[in-house]
Amino acid sequence: MSAIQMPRRVHSLLGEVGELFVIALEAVRRTWDVRTWAWEFAEQAWFLARVTSIPVILVSLPLGATVALQVGQLAAQLGAQSATGGAVVVGLVREVAPIAAALIIAGAGGAAMTADMGARRIRDELSAMEAMAVNPVHRLVTPRLWAASLVSTLLASLVIVAGAAGGFVFNVLLQDVTPGAYFDGAPCRCSRRPTWW
Repeated sequence: MSAIQMPRRVHSLLGEVGELFVIALEAVRRTWDVRTWAWEFAEQAWFLARVTSIPVILVSLPLGATVALQVGQLAAQLGAQSATGGAVVVGLVREVAPIAAALIIAGAGGAAMTADMGARRIRDELSAMEAMAVNPVHRLVTPRLWAASLVSTLLASLVIVAGAAGGFVFNVLLQDVTPGAYFDGAPCRCSRRPTWW
């Protein structure tokens, strides 16, 4: 017997995390062989975009509105209502967009992908693929991994746009900020000359 014994729950948890990393590394290892998984990637990307776009809009509209209402009340007390747009956009870009995109991808898309893999396991499709010398990780996990990565990046942009629109509506309608002041406070470096110019 060793001096320090690990409880069974911790041991099984570490084993599951290790298997997760092994599958992820195996999926990334054969990424270069795009011909074998390109069609599945396109199908999964379209499926994830279809499943997650409406929920992410419905989540981000109230988030942008909540930030606009809270910051707008504080800005009104300080007399800086035009800064509300900047606070909403910065909050959406830095904190809300990555978290909301990751949660929606994990919740809606991840549940559907897991159910699909479980159904394939029950019907012995994965064992049949292994019998035909086709690696199921390379054929099924790799396209889903890259599709989820691409769609989550695009969803972050959708969260920013929808959240800014929700903040705009509540800030302009409820707090009487002019639309120009809302967008003037939003940080945009497009029109400025670069520092190296």
